[in-house]
Amino acid sequence: MTGVVGAHLFDLTDDFKDSGVDIQEKINFGARYQYNFTPRWGVEGSFLFTPSTPQVIANAVEVDMDTWYYSGNVVFNLLTEGKVIPYVTGGGGGVTLDVQNGGDRETYFGGNFGGGVAVAVVPRLSIRGDVRDYVYAVNELTIGSAEALGLPVTFDETIQDLALTFGVTLHF
Repeated sequence: MTGVVGAHLFDLTDDFKDSGVDIQEKINFGARYQYNFTPRWGVEGSFLFTPSTPQVIANAVEVDMDTWYYSGNVVFNLLTEGKVIPYVTGGGGGVTLDVQNGGDRETYFGGNFGGGVAVAVVPRLSIRGDVRDYVYAVNELTIGSAEALGLPVTFDETIQDLALTFGVTLHF
């Protein structure tokens, strides 16, 4: 079980910004649970939460929006022995945008991929750093969410959010 905290870079493709919404980098936090079937292969359940305050550039309005990422992933450890274990991971799940101030809760299917490194500190404890790219298509916004975010109801873009996390893992 790993508790994580880190930085969140919203929409690397700038589709939101091109439409007049600026979402600043924010802190994120969450948890991951990984089970290794072999020294190389494992599966992981991941949850990440990022509160944010997007600014609608056209009318200088700020909106509260919480973003939830949850996924099931496959993990491949590049090395199997030693104190430092680099890995790559990828999977699928959901992304929920909870737009406040008159908006709605919108959920989309998404995928993620990335990698990181785990460093053993003591036999049952390690530290871990991850970089993940979350990719999802925002389409069919409700009228409330589109109005709150200052986006057209026809907004239909593939979004990429980057999460940089650091965590402490307790091995069972």
